[in-house]
Amino acid sequence: MKGERWEPKHWARTRVRILSRDGYVCGICGRDGANSVDHIVPRVRGGSHNDDNLRAAHAICNSQLGGRTRKAKVIVRANTSRWPSPGRFF
Repeated sequence: MKGERWEPKHWARTRVRILSRDGYVCGICGRDGANSVDHIVPRVRGGSHNDDNLRAAHAICNSQLGGRTRKAKVIVRANTSRWPSPGRFF
């Protein structure tokens, strides 16, 4: 539901469940050690808090994605310090 706010206690349980489900592997870069949860379809684009829209992610990978979806971004890699120009990929 758009605009839905979750209590911190509810979000903490969901975070642990998603990290465990995904084996602490980042759904963005594919490496071990994920420590946060990412919305596959970003909330700003109408994505929900449902488990099928959540994946484990490193906090740094998640923050570099921002509100982009996988189709509109370059896959973030641990050794990438900046984004390539968008014209190169569209």
